[in-house]
Amino acid sequence: MTVIHIPGSKSVTARALFLAAAAEGTTTLLRPLVSDDTEGFAEGLAALGYAVRREDDAWHIEGRPAGPGADSADVYCRDGATTARFLPTLAAAGHGTYRFDASAQMRRRPLGPLSSALRELGVDLRHGGQEGHHPLDVHARGVKGGALTLDAGQSSQYLTALLMLGPLTAEGLDITVTDLVSEPYVEITLAMMRDFGAEIGEERGLDGARTYRVAPTGYRARTYGIEPDASTASYFFAAAALEPGRSVTVPGLGTGALQGDLGFVEVLGRMGADVEITATGTTVRSTGVLRGLT
Repeated sequence: MTVIHIPGSKSVTARALFLAAAAEGTTTLLRPLVSDDTEGFAEGLAALGYAVRREDDAWHIEGRPAGPGADSADVYCRDGATTARFLPTLAAAGHGTYRFDASAQMRRRPLGPLSSALRELGVDLRHGGQEGHHPLDVHARGVKGGALTLDAGQSSQYLTALLMLGPLTAEGLDITVTDLVSEPYVEITLAMMRDFGAEIGEERGLDGARTYRVAPTGYRARTYGIEPDASTASYFFAAAALEPGRSVTVPGLGTGALQGDLGFVEVLGRMGADVEITATGTTVRSTGVLRGLT
């Protein structure tokens, strides 16, 4: 049996960095993904005045529930979509003036639905170039909260950013979503928010719209393990299924895993591989036979 240690999930790492920065106390993130996107996110937090200390296998973030420690900051988001969408939302909960810019590629990606939603909540947000795109300035005075309607048909990251903002508002946040893509990523967000102490309710209307009700609870710091990236693990699981006599185990991706991409091993099981999912990890073994399927 081959044991493969997969780097952490980028999606989980980015959400954990936001939640840690917003929490009361110091959070330790175990085995975070080290990549251009996550390092850019951590540097953005530091520019905003959050204390971030990085070690080889653990990052320590001193949370600031009241918002960024800096009164003003210039934040460069690199190519990171989560950085470019999550950090302005986090900054809006504080008090100060913050400018965000990104790479030429990221400047082309839309931000409009999130900008409109933040403005609807009273955030003074101004785009420096093309409307609905980076760069942008956030003149933050805290966020009261309230109710809004969001079209998340372009990206679930808009919804995720607003959901994570909810506990930091004065009165809580009700978000009615008319369209939604990538729902499994929203489920990751909700599970992680609850792990950090948030309270979220969900209602579904007859018209298919859903409303998330986020209470103004704030967040509590904790030690949080970043689970391995399920997309990356899928290549090793596939290799195991292809080679007779081979088995591969990925620890940290088990029955409680957040990522929908772990469903790939269920497909391998339907094709004929032997799949075992436990509380501590997942193992795929070749049976020597693979069947095609739809």
